[in-house]
Amino acid sequence: MSTQEKVVLSFNNVSQFLAENFDGVNFVSTMSQEERTKVIERAAACAETGDMQKYHDIMGEIPLDPRVVLRNLVSPFLGLDFLSEGFNLADADKAFGPDWRERFEVRNG
Repeated sequence: MSTQEKVVLSFNNVSQFLAENFDGVNFVSTMSQEERTKVIERAAACAETGDMQKYHDIMGEIPLDPRVVLRNLVSPFLGLDFLSEGFNLADADKAFGPDWRERFEVRNG
């Protein structure tokens, strides 16, 4: 996919786009399983003490699956507001290119 072409995504076509443009089987996350486990262990320690805000903040360090990112973007409930929630989008950057936010035109419908 050229970095110049505009990609129009909506609830109706996101599954097809992902099927054609994302290899979920062979995709390698930007965070190793070892790093992910350490983050989860840190978060679990916070949950045990009842600090759920810190738990959620720490869990937010784990990169979201690119498929989840796109499906949330086209969701009529979340949409573009999803990008302002502070999630780790490093895997989406890797999967779709660092300029995907500018190239993807999101339509919620």
